[in-house]
Amino acid sequence: MKVWNKIDQYDSSKGSFNGWLTAIARNTALNRARQIKNDLSTEEICHETVSTAPGPEELLLLREQKKALENALAKLSRKERELFYRKYYYMQSSAQIARELTTTERAVEGKLYRIKKKLRKALGGDGNG
Repeated sequence: MKVWNKIDQYDSSKGSFNGWLTAIARNTALNRARQIKNDLSTEEICHETVSTAPGPEELLLLREQKKALENALAKLSRKERELFYRKYYYMQSSAQIARELTTTERAVEGKLYRIKKKLRKALGGDGNG
C-alpha cells in the first residue's frame, strides 16, 4: 500500500525501480522495529513502576480478616487451638501430630476437619465441607 501511495515520488533518474522499492521496504521495516522497541520499553517501564504493595483498602480488609480469625480462634478450646496451630502455623504433618499425641492420623484429620468447620462458620461461611 505504501508503494502505491508513493508511486508518484519514484524518479527513474535517481535509481532503479527495484532499488526504490527496496528502500521503501527497508525504511518501513526499520520504522516498525523502532515502534515495537519503543512500545516494549514503555511496557517495561510501566511494569517496573506499578506497585504490588497492597493499597489502603486492601490493608484495612486484611486487618479486619486477621481480627476476625483471631476472634474465631479464641472461641476454640485450648486443645483445638493447639492442634490448629501445630498443623497450619508450625506446619507439622498429621502423622507427626498423631505420634506426639499418641493417637491415629485419621483421628487428627477428623479433629482438624471439625475445627475448620467451626472456624468457617464463625467467619461467616456455611460451615459445610
